[in-house]
Amino acid sequence: MPRTASSLNVAKRMSSSLDTAASLLDSARDKEAFLAAIRVNRAVWLKVRGIAPRLGWPVPRNVLEFSISVTALGRPGINDHDVETLIHINRTMSRSIAEWA
Repeated sequence: MPRTASSLNVAKRMSSSLDTAASLLDSARDKEAFLAAIRVNRAVWLKVRGIAPRLGWPVPRNVLEFSISVTALGRPGINDHDVETLIHINRTMSRSIAEWA
């Protein structure tokens, strides 16, 4: 898909949203902050899932699936490794989408 001013603007906003979501997870120090960060991450990844294929962003399917599944509230067993992986994915995908823009 050709890059338009609109698609570039969406990419920049989504890149920023992914970076912010990573920072929220990284800085969460209590249960309430952690749950809020998980909710934000889920919302961002659901948006990415809807937008990425349409705009041709370089987001691998397994990354989408992991990011959405790990942020499902009520998912048992989220662990530090999952959270650290999600933070890393968010920052990597943020850079990748920013480079696309």
